[in-house]
Amino acid sequence: MSLVNKYIDSVSFLTATAVYDDVNLTTKSADGYYQSGGQYRQQVSGFLLSSTVCSDCFDYDSLDYVSTTPGDLCCLGQTATQYYYPTGSTFLTTTNIYTDVNLSSIAADGYYSEPNGSQYREIASSSLGSLTSCPSCYTAVTLDFNTTANDLCCVSQTSGTYYVDYGTTLYTTSGLYSDSIGTAAGTGFYKTSASTNYREQVGSSLGGSAACPGCSAVKYTIEACGTLLLYTVVNTWTFSLNDVVQFQVGTPGAGAVYCGTITNINSSGTADASLASAQTYGCGDVVHCAT
Repeated sequence: MSLVNKYIDSVSFLTATAVYDDVNLTTKSADGYYQSGGQYRQQVSGFLLSSTVCSDCFDYDSLDYVSTTPGDLCCLGQTATQYYYPTGSTFLTTTNIYTDVNLSSIAADGYYSEPNGSQYREIASSSLGSLTSCPSCYTAVTLDFNTTANDLCCVSQTSGTYYVDYGTTLYTTSGLYSDSIGTAAGTGFYKTSASTNYREQVGSSLGGSAACPGCSAVKYTIEACGTLLLYTVVNTWTFSLNDVVQFQVGTPGAGAVYCGTITNINSSGTADASLASAQTYGCGDVVHCAT
């Protein structure tokens, strides 16, 4: 096949009646086959016959494409577009991807996959890369957790790594997961550390965002371990009678961190100490309790 400059008597090759050698359309071109835009027509006795698609010159495929990241390609919904390969090629074997049936225009740089595929190929500087597995469609996030909303918001939290749907946050994801393969996170309450909103997971179902409950201050009487000294503290953390907690003398507290047993809740008196932690310990804990 050779490329030649010819003239037609219509704005479209498909509607032209003949092919000419000159711009004035006075000299008809030689009889033969002429092609434009992937379709050919035969000129016989100076007149063009009907058009036929040049199906033997290319194969075509519907592909998803993004210019951003493999994650966007594999994990977000895309609209497939038709592209072209050399004859006999597939997405797995083609040496490049084209936007036209003449295979003259290489597709734009970016990431390509077959719809709902698990592998992609990248075009960079018009060069098609090798087949690569899609990344995980879950994003790791650090979240606080507890078994009740009040404890999560007002007492203490266990911080850990969890996973949400790709491109979302805890507050927009449709599910919450304990790993990157989509195992549902455990039942309980979750929030980001800076947020005053949480979401509750029950089984594999994640509830909507809800505001944290108000955290009311509670007055505790603490008996220091190993002594009969009593202190009064005020805090929003929730403890029970006989819990052993850390505290410091003064408001705010300063100096050594002691441990003491809660002997009264909602007691009277003026605060003269401050809680140092929302965790509970034991009076014999020499690691966490000063003597």
